[in-house]
Amino acid sequence: MHVFISHSFADHELARQMGSSLRANGFQVWDESQIFPGDNWGEELGRALSSAEAMVVLLTPQAVEAPNVSSDISYALGKQVFKDRLIPVLAVPPDQLPLDKIPWILRRFRMVSLPAKGKDEGFKEVAQVLQGAA
Repeated sequence: MHVFISHSFADHELARQMGSSLRANGFQVWDESQIFPGDNWGEELGRALSSAEAMVVLLTPQAVEAPNVSSDISYALGKQVFKDRLIPVLAVPPDQLPLDKIPWILRRFRMVSLPAKGKDEGFKEVAQVLQGAA
């Protein structure tokens, strides 16, 4: 399954860690390292989104303010292939990102909380949710 990780630029390292964990569990994960100098970022992102079969959204204070994350979420909500495969991941403690700051539609999905479980356990849970949706 091809997985797209939506995140803010500030959360690049966390997205890289999530991607590594998902790859270790057999998923194909697109990331920015696949864009080369001179490539058109917009075209490459568009290709990555159109080939994705699931989306993980890393929720941080920066991500909920990032226009690209909002666009990614809107795209996923409009595609049938993402049904049961849009996974919001609370990546910071709840006091750093109150529930009312999280887009309302994402609160309707099963959310994984990294602070509650620890990063490694949270990453495993994301993989399990994706495996269950395959």
